[in-house]
Amino acid sequence: MNISSTFISGSHYTPNLRNTVAKGMSQAANAQSSSEDTVEISGKKAVDDTSATEEFENNTSLPDEFVKKIREMAKEGAQKGVYKGDEYIAYMNAYKKQYISPDRSKLLMGLNNILSNLSHITNRFQTFSLMGFRANVDFYSGTAVFYNCNGEKIMGCDSDGDVMEFPTKAEQKFHSEMNALYEEAYDAARAEMKAAAQGQASADAATVDIRA
Repeated sequence: MNISSTFISGSHYTPNLRNTVAKGMSQAANAQSSSEDTVEISGKKAVDDTSATEEFENNTSLPDEFVKKIREMAKEGAQKGVYKGDEYIAYMNAYKKQYISPDRSKLLMGLNNILSNLSHITNRFQTFSLMGFRANVDFYSGTAVFYNCNGEKIMGCDSDGDVMEFPTKAEQKFHSEMNALYEEAYDAARAEMKAAAQGQASADAATVDIRA
């Protein structure tokens, strides 16, 4: 979709840019609606938690309750022979959305509200501040790019209203820790199951030998 433009008294007027951002906002909201579940934990790593019934080492930046839940899911997955099933994916996405990721759909909504109150602009490029983030808008091409306070590009919206999300360092770290945590627990559970099966097979064989 090309952005239609009209020059009025030297000012560049792009009404369709609002529709571009609004379309992107709708797409981002739809993408997140599939994982609306919330994770009821503090989001902070526990310190001196004396209520825990199981001692374990948590070498991640994630909270203890969350780590325990992921290990439980990995063990259940190993027992079912399912690696990273739907329940795990949904739980991971819900936690990331709630505690790790910026609210991209809310940022698009905020920019849309700003653009709704603009009728004329004097510069092709403009920067808007939104909830500690910034949005750089190119009014000629009808595109917007969002950055966090660390200068990381987190999202772009093109002239067709398509949203492109860029993972932050925090999101990348989260995925790295999650994958390592799940894989370790899954492999440990599989090894435990294999050892138990071999032990049972040896016991059965010994029983046969005695009866013989």
